[in-house]
Amino acid sequence: MPTTVLPEDGATRYTKDLETFLPRNRGGVPRFDLIFLGIGDDGHTASLFPGQESLEEQERWIVAVKGGNPDVHRLTMTLPVLNRGRKIVFLVSGNKKAGVVRKILEKEDAALPAGRVRPIDGELIWLLDAAAASMLSEEVRRGAV
Repeated sequence: MPTTVLPEDGATRYTKDLETFLPRNRGGVPRFDLIFLGIGDDGHTASLFPGQESLEEQERWIVAVKGGNPDVHRLTMTLPVLNRGRKIVFLVSGNKKAGVVRKILEKEDAALPAGRVRPIDGELIWLLDAAAASMLSEEVRRGAV
């Protein structure tokens, strides 16, 4: 993703790169074979932050956002692109993430950005260390392993 230009220009340039180099699904959206994500303790992922308009974007593939810690301008893929990945992997570690992992995997807060990553025609994998999985019910742990 271009980072030496204004955020909106970077989003436009990277969208053009995706149009040029990636295969697309039937709907014309680029399809990644593998998307590797992390998660913040607020439930954000891929610079998609809770409460931001970027979560509702359905047309653009890449958008400029401002947020996070530090609160800076960023580029992010939108949910229509993320949710078309063939394989999406979340890698999560540490006690600080246990609460948000529970909220997402036990469907307690479906509005969290990471919880809105749901592949349309692909596979979602969560790789958790013991600390990140420590607040999950036994039922969810068995299904997640």
